[in-house]
Amino acid sequence: MLRRLVSSRGFVSVVATLTVSLLAVAAYLLVLRPPVATRAYCAVLPDTIGLYVGNHVTLRGMTVGEVTAIDPRGATVRVDFTVDERHPVPADAAAVTVSDTIVADRELAVLPGGAPGGARDANGCLTRTLTPKSMTQTLDAVAGLARQTLGSEPGTRDALRRGLAALDSATAGTGPEVNAGITDLAALLDSPDAAIAHLGGVIDSLAAISGSVADRWGDIRLMLTRLATVLDQVNNELFSRTVEIIDGFQRVLPMLNEITTMFGDPIFRVLDATVPLVRLIRLNVDTLRDIAVRVPVLTAAVTAAADPARGIDYAAPQVALPPELAAQVCASVGDPQCDPARIPLSRLVFGLAGGR
Repeated sequence: MLRRLVSSRGFVSVVATLTVSLLAVAAYLLVLRPPVATRAYCAVLPDTIGLYVGNHVTLRGMTVGEVTAIDPRGATVRVDFTVDERHPVPADAAAVTVSDTIVADRELAVLPGGAPGGARDANGCLTRTLTPKSMTQTLDAVAGLARQTLGSEPGTRDALRRGLAALDSATAGTGPEVNAGITDLAALLDSPDAAIAHLGGVIDSLAAISGSVADRWGDIRLMLTRLATVLDQVNNELFSRTVEIIDGFQRVLPMLNEITTMFGDPIFRVLDATVPLVRLIRLNVDTLRDIAVRVPVLTAAVTAAADPARGIDYAAPQVALPPELAAQVCASVGDPQCDPARIPLSRLVFGLAGGR
């Protein structure tokens, strides 16, 4: 019966299939994934929480080996691991246990140092090591910090809660304002070309001013050097004389005040009467005859401005002529109201020159 089973076609097919499969696996292991030679290393860590035998060993983030043994030795733990000999551990390397999450198993990361050097000797263990704090130690540290911050008395344990509540009350209702401010800032940052252009213009202007100052620095320095002498002269000469003039005003101003009080009205009337004289000065007078024609008008204006009630009276001087000459003078003047006995001197002089 055994001979019949062995000679059956089904048995031969199964054996042939298994043989082909074994050959394919062997070819894959030998050709595509040949055995890799490894080197053994060790590291002394403060603890190995989350690290187990078989966990990966990484170098620059790439898996290069695995943990082979973990041996606690008092306050430290010795970790043996193997590394692909194509990626030897540097001589100044360090080791640390890392994990992607706080609850997953950790892996041993080999950190190459910055100093140049060759491969590390396999006989010596890595002593530059570090392990992250465990979750329990982290929570204990947080709790201790909270106790130190808030205090141990019952009334102070909710200080943080009360502080957050006060902050919430203080900032209540300010959300729209904060949002508007952030929106405006975003709008400004969205189109900063105008502001940058203005800033560039200011910088260019400052550069031009700086260049001008640098080019004219010699003249500016000379001016500043001489300015001290000028200020000394102004301080010693000009201000001293100014003080003397102001001291003189202390004596002159009371006198002017007294004169204005006593003779103010007559003086102002005389000044008003001189307006025709000012107009005469600004006229374009060509000849002496034009001036002689205008003088009697000014004399009459001054006479009219005098106020006999205040004790000030003015009249043109008069002359007395011999009787035989008075009639001739009145005839030459051509004034029907001419008094031969008392003829005004101005009318006599300017009338003979052709004035009226």
